[in-house]
Amino acid sequence: MLYLAHLGLALAAQLAWETTPIAPEERLWILALLCLVPFALGQWTRRLYLKGKFRATDRAFAALQHSPVALHALAVLGSGWNEFLGRILGESPGLLGWPGPSALLTLLPFVVYTLLAIEVRARLGGPSRARATRRSHWRMFSATLLPLLVYVLLASLVGTSRRLTIEIDSVGLWNALYSAFLILLFALGVPWLFRRTWDARPLPPGPERDVLHAVSALAGFDGRRLFLWNTGNTASNAAIIGLFPWHRIVVFSDLLLAQLDPRQLACVFAHEIGHAKRRHVLIFAAWALAALFGGELIASAAAPDDPLWNSAILLGAMALWVLGFGWMSRRFELEADIYSLRLMGDADALVGALELVSGPHGQARTSWRHFSTERRVAFLTEAARDPAVGERLERRLRWVSRSGFAALALVLGLQLWGLVGQWPQDRVVVDLRTGQYASAARRLGEGAPLPGALERLVKRAKGLTGDPATDVGTDAGDVVPIEELARRARAALAAGEAQEAADWLELGELRGDADMALVRQLLSLEGPLEPEPLARVLGALSEPWRAPVQAGLPRLSP
Repeated sequence: MLYLAHLGLALAAQLAWETTPIAPEERLWILALLCLVPFALGQWTRRLYLKGKFRATDRAFAALQHSPVALHALAVLGSGWNEFLGRILGESPGLLGWPGPSALLTLLPFVVYTLLAIEVRARLGGPSRARATRRSHWRMFSATLLPLLVYVLLASLVGTSRRLTIEIDSVGLWNALYSAFLILLFALGVPWLFRRTWDARPLPPGPERDVLHAVSALAGFDGRRLFLWNTGNTASNAAIIGLFPWHRIVVFSDLLLAQLDPRQLACVFAHEIGHAKRRHVLIFAAWALAALFGGELIASAAAPDDPLWNSAILLGAMALWVLGFGWMSRRFELEADIYSLRLMGDADALVGALELVSGPHGQARTSWRHFSTERRVAFLTEAARDPAVGERLERRLRWVSRSGFAALALVLGLQLWGLVGQWPQDRVVVDLRTGQYASAARRLGEGAPLPGALERLVKRAKGLTGDPATDVGTDAGDVVPIEELARRARAALAAGEAQEAADWLELGELRGDADMALVRQLLSLEGPLEPEPLARVLGALSEPWRAPVQAGLPRLSP
């Protein structure tokens, strides 16, 4: 979960760069300077530990763990790393839209800083554990990156067809189906991913396997796919991985198996079965999807034409989900403890397992996902004495579960309703993006409901159909050359016709013309640009656009 959260924040930094109109200058020396930060944090952590300041040590170690995200944000937003890549590759390395393999290079600073943090963390554990810690975290980090790699490769494959990408981008229904396919693909691929990226193998026959099979039979749980996770005795954990019973696996780390006796192991397995029986992963997924799609609904209603606000609203929705995830996770752990207590009837063994796993120095520590061991033990003790304590928790969490599925159903229903109603408008956008202006005009004439700005673009483009100067007929399938849009946009700029120029530029941007998109962005800016950024922008334009922009947009100069 740590590296998954880090990756999400790193991608957020990349999206912030892609939605910022003014790019930073190239200062690549900042990248090298930032490489020193993990080593400095490691030294700080070691000194605090040697001085016996253990709480301060925990804070310094947390800073080391999370430093790659902050360092990557500084690299992307302050060093001009992406600008350097764009200059070397000859194309923007963005992740929005349909990224190619080169887009993965945008995350290279994040990968480097994470590997440096892992190295420092491994050395803090001492020479005897450094190799095992390093190897274990490399595997976990690579497992986090692999889904992104699969997504980029899949997007690259789809991106080879311009028509297909236009359909998915412009038609909400197709976009929803594509997103659902990706979500299902990754959900089904998690157990496969774990087995092939982490050092996991089937649990060999022996007393431990016999105990686990006995608990499975008692709980009515399919416990055939049991795996041993080799961490080099650096992690003590167990988990059931996978959404659906027919493809999920159960993993136990080597250190956990070494720590627990048979009674304690049985209770820990019962705890994990409790998560599956109470559908905790599905509840998490329901709330996550409700937050994601609900955020999209709010963003599309509040800021449909503002990518920056759109992204901010969506990130805000996901931030609320992160807070809600922590709240649910801590209480779901208690519910799984209650399930284990009822199934096995062995409170002492479960308490002993919790205390062994947390260690003598971590029993008072509450994390994002877990209450402290002390609080869990106190809750178990009280629930063993008074079963009503556990029943009250379960009633509360049933409400959370039902609310999550209800929220997801409501959001999906609203999304589907909106997508069906938006179909005629989406088809017009497809026509504009493919240059089939006669078809767009025909749909408008048939009464397709369009917002004012889109209707204006259709009417503007309609003037090109059947125009002898464009050498285009009136059939719906005829395509107006993009050069004609550029010619008319430059003429409007020269004549000082701001709205007309903006319309032609937007039509060109819809067709994928980078120059027209950049000029339109300049036209939409409020206030003048300083000479240096203006010179960089003009340098990014092709020659035919520089003079019209300088002549037609004098307000951009101070």
